[in-house]
Amino acid sequence: MSEALGLIDERGLDGWTLKEAARRAGVSHTAPYRHFDDKDALLEALALEGLDAVRDAMLRAAERAEREDASDARRALLDVAFSVVRLALNKPALYQVTFSGARPNSIAQLDAAAETTAFGTLRTMVERWQHAGLLDAEATPRDLALALWATTHGLAALLATGRLDIPKRKQRELSDQLVGALVDGIGR
Repeated sequence: MSEALGLIDERGLDGWTLKEAARRAGVSHTAPYRHFDDKDALLEALALEGLDAVRDAMLRAAERAEREDASDARRALLDVAFSVVRLALNKPALYQVTFSGARPNSIAQLDAAAETTAFGTLRTMVERWQHAGLLDAEATPRDLALALWATTHGLAALLATGRLDIPKRKQRELSDQLVGALVDGIGR
């Protein structure tokens, strides 16, 4: 799977084949078919890996913020948001596969998302931030999580694809400004 990610990084989602990935991995061109029905199945597995990476990045950021200052819910939220941006910048191919739109989610799927999924983890964090008084306690956690999800992923996609070119030292500041403005708007 890492060879496929390398090819995606170099050529984009459509610019590679399973045969090329197998050649790079040093295995026969039929070896990937022992694990995946086709290229789409490999991409699906990579997307699931990417969602796990997003969830894990958010959890690590929240845990780090909790250790540093458990009373600062706003800092925790901003850290969690930037963890997603950082992941997109550090692993652009994985991020691209994960959010390429190959498998859209419905609102019903987001509502049913288990706490162990990336979105479910964010929704659980939103509930904590509501209890801490940072976010509107009357709003649905799903709607608040979706607003944060869209804002964070929008910025992550713009930066990871180079559509928004700002110096690396300013990326965290921009993330904090955008997400902070959103929180200020939905926090009341």
